[in-house]
Amino acid sequence: MGLGIAAGTAITIVLLRIGMGMFIHSPEITSGVIANMQVADKVPTTVERQFPQLGKTPSHPIADLQTIRARGTLRVGYIPSNVPFSYYNNAGQLVGFDSAMASKLAEDLDLKIEFIPFQKDKLAESLKAGFFDIAMSGLAMDIEQMDKLSYAEPVLELNLAIATRDHMVNRFKSTESILSLEEMTIAYVEHSDIIEEAKRKYTNLNFVKIPGYKNFFRQKSDKYDAVVISAQAGSAWTLFFPGYGIAILENSVRYPVAYAVAQNNQSLLNYVNNWQKLRKVDGHQDAIYNYWMLGQGAIEEKPRWSVIRDVLHWVD
Repeated sequence: MGLGIAAGTAITIVLLRIGMGMFIHSPEITSGVIANMQVADKVPTTVERQFPQLGKTPSHPIADLQTIRARGTLRVGYIPSNVPFSYYNNAGQLVGFDSAMASKLAEDLDLKIEFIPFQKDKLAESLKAGFFDIAMSGLAMDIEQMDKLSYAEPVLELNLAIATRDHMVNRFKSTESILSLEEMTIAYVEHSDIIEEAKRKYTNLNFVKIPGYKNFFRQKSDKYDAVVISAQAGSAWTLFFPGYGIAILENSVRYPVAYAVAQNNQSLLNYVNNWQKLRKVDGHQDAIYNYWMLGQGAIEEKPRWSVIRDVLHWVD
């Protein structure tokens, strides 16, 4: 499904536990780098942190592409703390792969951009209420949502994995070892259809839905033993929480992530699909992927010490 999907699949194994740390030397440095990465804003940007509330926040008519252009601002829905797709860095700025892609989309449309937070289980309703024009935040395509909204073509393909404490990673790498687990609680945020299959297969496990991945990684009472997550997102989270590791399951399930617009917003959907094709072919998506997923360019590479440069100053 294009260069972006191919790249996402090819580097999955590399992203395990080493993940984005492949270009860093220690967990402390790694977490500092990912927490300080920035989107190269080329358009005026506003970030709202207050969640719109259905029934309370004024709704708006669904805006087609012509209406958005006339308005002068592209409204983009995002999920906070959705590393590495959309999250706040140490400076309090909204950053991440999809935040950067959204900024590039607004730049190409010659528009300002406004980011508006949403809760994943209220996505279709929020789009229908016109709270934002498009959702760009690591969204797994969901069969149950397909009759309520419109997905653009997949932007990436991710591998399903398990995040758990380092000492437990090996216990989640095979079906046999998972079936031997007892009194384990597995958290999940999305992938309800896959989880239903897992419940039938792993009757020894207790599956619990949680609002977001931060509820797992920031837990204080060890309420959850593991969480179902993509290998890419899980690897990024373990940079912030180095006591955790990632296990790729046997016969790992791959799934697409895509951007979403309100159902029947065909003009915006067509533009986004064509825009994605262009930005995949011309390398822009790969460049954004390499920075936010692989960390390429996140650290300034310093040249080796040289007498000619550092002592004699004959060259810069």
